[in-house]
Amino acid sequence: MLTHAHRKHYEVAILIAGDADYVPLVRAVKGEGAGAFTQQFGGAGVR
Repeated sequence: MLTHAHRKHYEVAILIAGDADYVPLVRAVKGEGAGAFTQQFGGAGVR
């Protein structure tokens, strides 16, 4: 996901996850200029 964001292969990523393990990845993707929509279950979230 991060490699493709860096290479500008997409503009928006959609991630559905069950925990907060992907929070650093989503932040890095956003840092590359790509949009990221997330849906978490169990109260975890990226702000």
